[in-house]
Amino acid sequence: MSTMRDRKQTNPASDDPNVAQTKTDVAVQQIRHRILTGVYKAGMRLRQSELVQDLGLGITPVREAFMLLISEGLLIRRPYAGVIVAQISTGSVEEVYAIRKVLERYAIEQACAVLTPEHFTSIDRSMQNMHHAITSRDPHAYQEANHAFHMEIYTAAGNPRLTELIETHWRMFPRGVFGLSVDRMKTSMEEHQRIVEALVRRDALLAGSYMVTHIDNYERHVIQLMKDNRSI
Repeated sequence: MSTMRDRKQTNPASDDPNVAQTKTDVAVQQIRHRILTGVYKAGMRLRQSELVQDLGLGITPVREAFMLLISEGLLIRRPYAGVIVAQISTGSVEEVYAIRKVLERYAIEQACAVLTPEHFTSIDRSMQNMHHAITSRDPHAYQEANHAFHMEIYTAAGNPRLTELIETHWRMFPRGVFGLSVDRMKTSMEEHQRIVEALVRRDALLAGSYMVTHIDNYERHVIQLMKDNRSI
């Protein structure tokens, strides 16, 4: 007998509507999005029975979504209070990005020596897609190409556990949650170009340093948006 996690459906909240995902994935993405966009506010109690009706899903995917979001730090389980939405503070953002900088610096330094021509072709394709997104003023397309750019590099390191850890921390502040201006996209593109140049020269330490600077800059962007209350 199949479980809820085995049953696939197209996720309307997914970045790619053509990708079939488990119902638990759908629940996680929808609840996470509502938390990060302020629909579910900090301190709000979430009841499984209400979300089952609200999301149109069964109790099992909602329960599993709660467990995953608790592990991400977006939800908290408290005695006698149930599951509540955690406070997303600038401090929590700084914690996540501090971990990202360590993981992603290590990943790019490990990948630098083993990147193949095929990897560079994929990286260049992502760069072209980012350039097109800037020209068309499409932040969503830019975020998609940006994600592909980073993951092409990190997966080349050949450490699936490391890649999954990085993906986990990216999911805490998913693509599309925080807006990108054209100026920020252009700056990000310039930072990517410096990273690629260091990789082409096989300079792992320089590539790692550029990656940390790149993440630092986006962290400041996210925190400023939170302070301005302009998250989307």
